[in-house]
Amino acid sequence: MAGILAWFWNERFWLPHNVTWADLKNTEEATLPQAEDLYLAFPLAFCIFMIRMVFERFIAKPCALGLKVQASGPQKAQPNAILEKVFTAITKHPDEKRLEGLSKQLDWDVRSIQRWFRQRRNQEKPSTLRKFCESTWRFTFYLYMFIYGVRLLKQRTPQVSITPFELFVCKNVDSRPVFKKESPEASNGTQRCYRTRAYKNLTKKKIYEKNPAIKQT
Repeated sequence: MAGILAWFWNERFWLPHNVTWADLKNTEEATLPQAEDLYLAFPLAFCIFMIRMVFERFIAKPCALGLKVQASGPQKAQPNAILEKVFTAITKHPDEKRLEGLSKQLDWDVRSIQRWFRQRRNQEKPSTLRKFCESTWRFTFYLYMFIYGVRLLKQRTPQVSITPFELFVCKNVDSRPVFKKESPEASNGTQRCYRTRAYKNLTKKKIYEKNPAIKQT
């Protein structure tokens, strides 16, 4: 088990060059993202799922009934054991040859069998009430996340988290941050530095102003 965990949290896969997990430990001056934070995704996902179930049942559904949204689904197909077995085990869209065989076996006309399969397929579609509940939940959830994100961006906190990329820039770049990669034109294996638009405004001075404690690392 320890070998699997060591392979999964390999620094060469998760972190930039010359950055280790020890560099990402929290200090009194800086707060860095931790790998253990990924484990919070599972309980958070379960909590969100439970909140969704409660919301759809006790909030969205009463609203739908108050707006007179149809709770009944599509018309149900006539119960038939043979056609049901074909539908569940063989195909939901029988071809003409199979339709003719079922027509002879059941003594039904081909159009009636086609209608049965169409109604049976429609039974698996969610009802209008179910669609309304799902749409209400999605609208509420995304609206809340949008408002929360805007509010978080407007907040000004004295302690700013430093990303692994910023830490990498402070340790490895002398002036402006650049992105190093192998040049396809370089046959001798040398590397060239390419400035990208996304990083051109990110300088060591700006990072040091956000958190002076990095100068000491």
